[in-house]
Amino acid sequence: MLRRPDVRSAYAELTQRAAEVGVAQADRYPKFSLQLTDGLLASSYLGLPTLTDNLFSAALNATSPIFNAGRITAGIEQSESRMRGSDLHLRQTLLQALKDVEDTRTDLVSTSEQADRLKDALQSSDQSLRLSTQLYKGGASGFLDVLAAQEAYLQDSDALNQARREHALAAVALYRSLGGGWSETKEE
Repeated sequence: MLRRPDVRSAYAELTQRAAEVGVAQADRYPKFSLQLTDGLLASSYLGLPTLTDNLFSAALNATSPIFNAGRITAGIEQSESRMRGSDLHLRQTLLQALKDVEDTRTDLVSTSEQADRLKDALQSSDQSLRLSTQLYKGGASGFLDVLAAQEAYLQDSDALNQARREHALAAVALYRSLGGGWSETKEE
């Protein structure tokens, strides 16, 4: 089911929200930055370079979130709330996906059982048609009995073909509810 686009989307949303919580929590800690500059630090004396020409300077800056603690805490809580909402959305999506799979699996089983019953009915109709044809040829019954047996056979044959079609559609629906594309997962 992890191949389903709706499940993947909900999972990606949850992952994004979890990352946002991490970013919001990182705002609690001081930030350090290092600035490097190069250039002329001292002027030359009478056109002659001094020892301090073309030296690099470095500065370390630090900022502390002491005065923004309330805003940072509110940001963290807001990010965590969005993450919980995404988690609930993922859970609902997974439950819906499970329901879809179970429903389509049930349809597949029932259409298979129906096709098996109709196959048995078709075999009975075929036997009835053969017997009525033999009786007609033997002069024991009229041709209307043969026509009635042929009609029953054709109706059962049509019903079996329809049940096989429904079974194939149920198999496709199950494949879709599982996310399809099994060859994709082998490559991943």
